[in-house]
Order: sequence, then structure tokens, then C-alpha cells
Amino acid sequence: MSKYADVYLPPVLETNVPAYKKLAAAAGKLFIKNGSLKYR
Repeated sequence: MSKYADVYLPPVLETNVPAYKKLAAAAGKLFIKNGSLKYR
């Protein structure tokens, strides 16, 4: 079994992009805190 995970995200409606960016930034911090090597 591999020791990494890829994350795939669903399409986001244009009206929801600001909320998605806020959620993605919070998720990125959580990924790094829990061992991810990078988040972009």
C-alpha cells in the first residue's frame, strides 16, 4: 500500500468559488499539520 494520498475535488459553481477558496485554504493547513509534504 502506498504511503500517500491524492485528493480529488469536484467542480465548483462560480458563485461558490470564494467559499471554496476559504475552505481549501483551511484544508491545506490541516493537510500540512497532519504530514503532507506540500499543498498548492
